[in-house]
Amino acid sequence: MIATLLLLPSMHAFGDVLSGDLQHLSVEYLPVTLVVNTPVSMEISLQTDSSQPSGRSDNAVPMISPTKLDDSVTEADTRESVVTAAEKSGADTTGFDWGHIYVRIGIVIAAGLMFMSVLLSYFNRRLRREVEQRWRVEEKLQDSESRLSLALWGANLGCWDWDLDTGLVHIDAHGAEMLGGKAEALDVDINQEDKIAEIFLSLVEDMDSDEVKAERHIKVNSGSRWVLIRGRRLRHSSGRSRAFGTVMDVSTDHAYQEKLVKLSITDPLTGLLNRRYFFDRLNQSCSHCQRDNNLISIALLDIDNFKEVNDNYGHLAGDQTLAQFAQMLKEDCRPYDLVARFGGEEFIILFFGMGKHQANKVLERYQERLRTTQIVTDGNRLYCTFSCGIADSNEIAPGKLGSNEMVKLADERLYYAKGNGRNQIVLESVA
Repeated sequence: MIATLLLLPSMHAFGDVLSGDLQHLSVEYLPVTLVVNTPVSMEISLQTDSSQPSGRSDNAVPMISPTKLDDSVTEADTRESVVTAAEKSGADTTGFDWGHIYVRIGIVIAAGLMFMSVLLSYFNRRLRREVEQRWRVEEKLQDSESRLSLALWGANLGCWDWDLDTGLVHIDAHGAEMLGGKAEALDVDINQEDKIAEIFLSLVEDMDSDEVKAERHIKVNSGSRWVLIRGRRLRHSSGRSRAFGTVMDVSTDHAYQEKLVKLSITDPLTGLLNRRYFFDRLNQSCSHCQRDNNLISIALLDIDNFKEVNDNYGHLAGDQTLAQFAQMLKEDCRPYDLVARFGGEEFIILFFGMGKHQANKVLERYQERLRTTQIVTDGNRLYCTFSCGIADSNEIAPGKLGSNEMVKLADERLYYAKGNGRNQIVLESVA
């Protein structure tokens, strides 16, 4: 039977590698080796110097033959006797060299600390790289947001983000200002009473489609403003629904459109409606009369002796006369009646809900005004009179009512008024 007390070779190998002393430590064993042979012999070898890995050392206990012992001694007694003999020889029967143990433990701890230091250094470098990468990503994101903000500002656009599930709308500062709020970003709940919330609440039905485009006329501190709201709906795989879009101040565009419309329907000299637009409205009114049995009337006027104004005072004075005559005529009519320049010095009026006799009273008041009002043209003061023919829708046979028929009837009466002394209003046709 063999019993050996020693440190594990693997522990030695690890300590040797860490300390670098391969020759000294790689083959070192514990100092005590107890060899118990079978009943033939038993040897205790004490080894304290690693330079003597094998053979008998100076401290080795001589071979004790079991034949020299009492045959009646038991195996336990034999073991105890062997240990006693070793103690008498001055050997360390504990089998441990504590100095060497502490050194090895220190080496292992130092190696562990070195390993941890290397490991921490590795993770530190890795963490630093990740932080630097994140900084670069954040810088790129900030640059992208800055470019987007500048692009929106340059295009006069604000942006909004609408959570359709919760009803919350986030609006940037420029968009909030265009919608009548302060120049700061804000969050709006469309379910609350707020003028901006009402704007988005009016778009809920439009959000049933994937895109929305709507114009709204809103009141702001400085007056009113037209805004164009555009957006697109996005559906996420999670089932949530959002919408993103822009808001744009289109007040200038509306002003230009209104100006273009006005130029297309008005006479540039007098500011009254032009002939083309007047006939469009007259045709519509005739259709309504036939369908709803409404009453309308028209009056065709001509300034008397207008050619003499041009000949005596010049065409500039003639233009000024036309402009002032038209302005007073419009002032004497109701706001919803249509007054237009028919051509040259001729004017035409469409009276809604009024027959020819009521229209005659309006024009008689205008005649009285002209008798007492002078028209001033470049230092010249003139008095004007006019001839007029009036017709209403009741004078046209059913099914034949139209703009041409009414104008023709009024023109015949105007022609009669001019041929019979001028400065008069004719309501009836003369055979």
